Amino acid sequence: MAKQKYRYEYQMDENIHRSKRLQELFLKWVKSKPEFKNRMPTVDETIHEMTKGILKDLVEQDVKKAAAKHWRQEAQYYLRHIQVVKIDLVASSISRPIRAFLPLGIKGKNGSIPDSSYIPSKRVANDPVMVDCVLGRAQREFDNWVERYQGYAEFFDTFQPVVDAYQHIKTELNSRIRELRKKTG
Repeated sequence: MAKQKYRYEYQMDENIHRSKRLQELFLKWVKSKPEFKNRMPTVDETIHEMTKGILKDLVEQDVKKAAAKHWRQEAQYYLRHIQVVKIDLVASSISRPIRAFLPLGIKGKNGSIPDSSYIPSKRVANDPVMVDCVLGRAQREFDNWVERYQGYAEFFDTFQPVVDAYQHIKTELNSRIRELRKKTG
């Protein structure tokens, strides 16, 4: 029998907004099931364990509290999807839609963003300091994307040219951010 060249092991993403104890509990469940070595657990299997099995600590068991949490998440979801367009009355053109409210504040408990941190896009567009904040966040998100797909490049050789192209774009983005910061002092 040929010797294995690689070993694969599951772990939780470092950016997950859950306690280490809950992450470990969930991962222990996934690792304990031999069938999950060749497939992902289904949502129904996971819900079953969260409501009737060993994963009860992962979710709220009180139905009223769980419903209130769900409704809050749904409200936030809809609010995140409000868009705004800029209409040029002279040229009779309409911009592409963007999010109407941008989160610019510090993340709160469990990585959530407080309602007061959302700023109307129109106000952000007219404030160079806020634009710089948005560009900084875009840069961090871009860096996270590149980092995530660089991992794929290690698994699949075909990803490396894409990652290299994005590294070039990252250089351009950094240059534009420096230019903006010079202008705004």
